[in-house]
Amino acid sequence: MVISYYTDGCIIVDASDPAHLVQVGWYDTNQDYTGGYHGAWGAYPYFPSGLIVISDIENGLFVLQPDYKRACRLTGGVVDAVTGSPVAQAKVEILSADPNATTTANDGSYKTGQPTAGTFTVRASAIGYFDQERQVELINGELSILNFSLEPTPSFKVEGTVREAFSGQPIEGVRLAAESEHFSYNTSTAADGTFSFFVKQGEYNVYAGKWGYSQSAAFQLDLTEKGTTLDFTLYQGYSDNFNLNLGWTVNDAATDGNWERGIPKGTISGGFVFNPFEDSPNDEGAYAWVSGNQGLIANDDDLDGGPAILTSPPMALASCYGKPMLYYESWFFEPREGFPGNDTLVISISNGEQETVVEMLNENVQDWRPSGPFDIAELIPVTDNMRLIVSASDYNPEYDFLEVGFDNFQIRDANGWPACSTGKEVELEAWPNPFTDELHLRFLTELPAPQVKIRLLNTLGQDMGGSIEGDFTAFGE
Repeated sequence: MVISYYTDGCIIVDASDPAHLVQVGWYDTNQDYTGGYHGAWGAYPYFPSGLIVISDIENGLFVLQPDYKRACRLTGGVVDAVTGSPVAQAKVEILSADPNATTTANDGSYKTGQPTAGTFTVRASAIGYFDQERQVELINGELSILNFSLEPTPSFKVEGTVREAFSGQPIEGVRLAAESEHFSYNTSTAADGTFSFFVKQGEYNVYAGKWGYSQSAAFQLDLTEKGTTLDFTLYQGYSDNFNLNLGWTVNDAATDGNWERGIPKGTISGGFVFNPFEDSPNDEGAYAWVSGNQGLIANDDDLDGGPAILTSPPMALASCYGKPMLYYESWFFEPREGFPGNDTLVISISNGEQETVVEMLNENVQDWRPSGPFDIAELIPVTDNMRLIVSASDYNPEYDFLEVGFDNFQIRDANGWPACSTGKEVELEAWPNPFTDELHLRFLTELPAPQVKIRLLNTLGQDMGGSIEGDFTAFGE
């Protein structure tokens, strides 16, 4: 078969076995594009001379002299060396200059081949297994058979305990996630705050968090030789970088592109970034809440209709904070093409009895946009039944597109540590505020000396690299 295959140019396929097609020739007529409707779009191989004529959309006419060859076909299977079970989606490739890589089917079988005969090394690889290489003799017009038995990579135990800061009490029901490039594992702590799970060999980010505790803790692990023990410390309070599912809820009012918690999959068109390519750079991890995270191109799986509403679990702010301040980051993009936009992203807060708008956004920024601090007590009476509500609406889904995001949610106490976190009162003065080169601090605390530590953060919550620790008792300056 002679095929005009757009940006791949002219392709010649040996179809003598229709169930085992092998590419045996190729010529790229267009190297300016790697996808889309460009390149070769017509082929004529029927001249008495045997020449092939190719029509390229951008580059015109090509006349090719083919060198037809029968394929060297290769088939076989890939199984687990321990269980004998088939390994699906294993990659099998002949190590040569010819394009030939393929993947195994659900039953572990594969079919591949190439035009070049000879003795070659063939490699089979799969996620969670060690690679295996074997030799094979390939002959034009013949079928060779080569099977693989892959050894699984080892698993290692990760265990530890999660405790409250200051009190040291174990925390039950903490969610933990260990994530690598290819694997994800989840568990939660028992009543005594302990956890354990087995993970495949590799490099991992491990997160621990629970609603009602400020920020999830994180470790980076290289588990290539043995397991490890991790001890996490969580501070009471409220914040979420969304690396874990801590109980936010989503309604189903949007007809398409509703809120999803995940690693953002960016899309771009006409120089405009529709969906973000990553989460906020100002928090740990890679997750955020975004609209329609399944699209492959701009405006695919964008938010339609609504309002699409994302709601936090309840927050006991009255008991926990002296002066609660709200911070978050958001994404909003609505391509407008010369007319005023009418879509919105509205952030509101409820105290269980009434609800008020914190901020309404409809300005295109094409970046994560920090907001805050908002003094919650100035917006609404503070109770122990507070919820944050993030609502997005596309009012004209047939004619425009809307993409939104939400990340790096934090409630901080303007008076210092939240009282629920320490169980103690802390008074803090800082001057001048704001400052550039020099800052003076004066504090009064009931905390014992080993528990006094001051960290310097900017308004985005980023650590400025400075901290103060000392043998303080009740007063320090």
